[in-house]
Amino acid sequence: MKTIAHDEKRYMIRLDAGEELFSSLISFAEDSGIRSASFTAIGTAQEVILSWYNLAKKQYEDTAIADNLEILGITGNLGLLDGKPIIHAHGTFGDRGLSAKGGHIKKLVVLATCEVSLIRSEGAFERKPDEATGLNLLI
Repeated sequence: MKTIAHDEKRYMIRLDAGEELFSSLISFAEDSGIRSASFTAIGTAQEVILSWYNLAKKQYEDTAIADNLEILGITGNLGLLDGKPIIHAHGTFGDRGLSAKGGHIKKLVVLATCEVSLIRSEGAFERKPDEATGLNLLI
């Protein structure tokens, strides 16, 4: 992972082939002292785990995709759960047939590159488990 440009609140970050998006962003946040941020990303992926949340069962249903994918768009945020950085992101991915798939992202491994635009926020986005939904909600 490489920081291409930044100012006090904004960062342009590049991930390279084989890097995992979430672990890279969490390491970056820990090293930079970032406790809350929002981000978008584009690029390519070789492996993703997308999920759909089944509210009735209070659990995610995962779909793993191992293919050459275009990252059409990712929107997410970084916050804290029990004092540790956590990522929440959704994304849309295109395949060679120009079909799109999307959902909650659990894992993303970069194929060639991933360009992340991250905006640091003041304070911290705190999350807490919510019994009614089974999700870690912002508080």
